Amino acid sequence: MLEGIGLTVEQEEIYLGMLARPPRAMDEIAAAHPDRDREGTVAVVAGLLDAGLATKLAGSPERYLAVAPDVALEGLARARIDQAEHVRQAVPALMEQLWVASDQTASADFIEILNSETAFVRRWNQLMRTAKHQVRGFDRPPYYKDPTTEPNAEELERLSEGVVCRAIYAQAAVDMPGRWADIEAGIAAGEQARVLPELPAKMVLYDDTTATLATQSDPAGPLSVIIVHRSPLLDALSALFEAYWQQAIPITIDAAHPVTTDAREEQLVRLLAAGLGDDVIQRTLGVSASTVHRRIRHLMRKLGAQTRFQAGYQLARARQERPRRRPPDE
Repeated sequence: MLEGIGLTVEQEEIYLGMLARPPRAMDEIAAAHPDRDREGTVAVVAGLLDAGLATKLAGSPERYLAVAPDVALEGLARARIDQAEHVRQAVPALMEQLWVASDQTASADFIEILNSETAFVRRWNQLMRTAKHQVRGFDRPPYYKDPTTEPNAEELERLSEGVVCRAIYAQAAVDMPGRWADIEAGIAAGEQARVLPELPAKMVLYDDTTATLATQSDPAGPLSVIIVHRSPLLDALSALFEAYWQQAIPITIDAAHPVTTDAREEQLVRLLAAGLGDDVIQRTLGVSASTVHRRIRHLMRKLGAQTRFQAGYQLARARQERPRRRPPDE
């Protein structure tokens, strides 16, 4: 509970024990923690005294009293916040030193390779937390964690802070059972989402400074992650994303501006425009596969589309271009 202000487990345990009792001598404090040797308890209490969490009362024998939390803990927490702010303010200067050093090193130094899942997840969280302007990504299987059970909390937090998040989903990602709820939640929070039948890589770009690329030499083997820092290669990956973004079909969940007046058909329109596959549409509508196929064929004939993907493209564009109805008082 108190590790966030720098206390060890031992210090927290003894401080909380002192907090719940009147002033006591050192022998009494040590007796209350029989699992620890007396020398260790003396050292812990000394640490609490230094941190301002305990005080020694005058008189004999010497007695020790825990300092009230609203004084002691508030002060330590504020000191930690001040230290963190000092570090944050130093980041731009430190990054400038990094870029200067990078200009003087070999070209391969702008690439890292991570083979540990733990290392990648830790680095991914760091990169997401430090993104200030935009995050862009290619989303396709395979995944380190199941996206249908673990929401992308870091992305939702960035969106709430005004960071622009743009994602292109491979059709295989959208068609994953249970995935649509996660994608829909992201779009509702402000994510700009599009879909394509295939994507060339699994990639995330953080601002214009870093990218991560997942690689897999064997389809059944483990994932490795390449981290690309600021370089011509990073510029090329950024251009690749923008080129695919222009080709991709926007995923829309805007039910306020229907494309058709038929409620049943409009529901199908929304699902098809989102890029969902037959299995997902069938589960969502609660109808048979043959009914889904029949309704999609009818809609494609109505639109004059030759393929499902073309139909989805036309529907998404129609929804974007459809003029909003003016309220009566305008």
